[in-house]
Amino acid sequence: MKWTELKKEIEKIKNKEEREMALERLNEMMKQYEGDDQVVSSEELYEIHQNLPQKEKFYTGFEQLDGIMEGFELNESIFLSGLTKHGKTTFAMELSERFSERGLKPLWLSFEERPIDLIRKFKERTGEIPKFFTPKKNEVPNLEWVEAKILEAKAKYDAKVVFIDHIGFISDWERQGGESEAQRLERIARAIHRFAVSWDVLIFFLGHLRKTKTDQMPDLEDIKGSSAIAQESDAVFIVWRRNQKRVDAVDISNETTLSIQANRRSGKTGNIKFIYDEGRFEEVGTNNEEVLSDIEF
Repeated sequence: MKWTELKKEIEKIKNKEEREMALERLNEMMKQYEGDDQVVSSEELYEIHQNLPQKEKFYTGFEQLDGIMEGFELNESIFLSGLTKHGKTTFAMELSERFSERGLKPLWLSFEERPIDLIRKFKERTGEIPKFFTPKKNEVPNLEWVEAKILEAKAKYDAKVVFIDHIGFISDWERQGGESEAQRLERIARAIHRFAVSWDVLIFFLGHLRKTKTDQMPDLEDIKGSSAIAQESDAVFIVWRRNQKRVDAVDISNETTLSIQANRRSGKTGNIKFIYDEGRFEEVGTNNEEVLSDIEF
């Protein structure tokens, strides 16, 4: 008998003595419970995890980013955002190139443009055809299709890293009447995280920020749709590029800041400065103090 069934029986018992006896049986049942979710001491759980095989770590070669993240792991989903034209897709392309250079096999699901246009955009940056996998064409980008492409890329090519650009294009057949756009995006983010855990992959998924001031660093509250998306992710990266003001116009400079504003695994956050030059990003500074010194919030 399951404890829930015994509990229901106890609720029906009127006799005090019989009820106490039934409660004692429930108490004994719970004492003997040894499921995967059984309650244990913090010391025991720590010891269990110390003896587990160490998870495989993936590194980008960016010293500060790898340090804050303590490497990247499978089963994680990372939300990457930024203002329009501030370089979030370009930075994702940089990460993809770096993972590819280290022997990983990224999968790209790009919905803002055709897969062939994405390949051409990569080639324009570096002069070389990028090494990643992508569908020949995009079908209706719903959650079922996204999951199927992740499984296909993993089965055929052992793809371990996935880039989704971006979350706003993914349709959701489960959307309920009266549900807000923020609730829909939150649920899609939850599904993406579930894909990462279920299929043992690392997923970077992109999304927009609300229109906000361009002369200061955005934060979690600026996420378009819902800041709750951050709660469904293991980490949140925001890309921001400094403005260069002229008398009659505003140019976006090649100075780029990657702000790690949430990091569930290690708890470390921070801001890292990059220079975008000749199609690639280069990390600036050797410690967070230097990186943070001239960033306006």
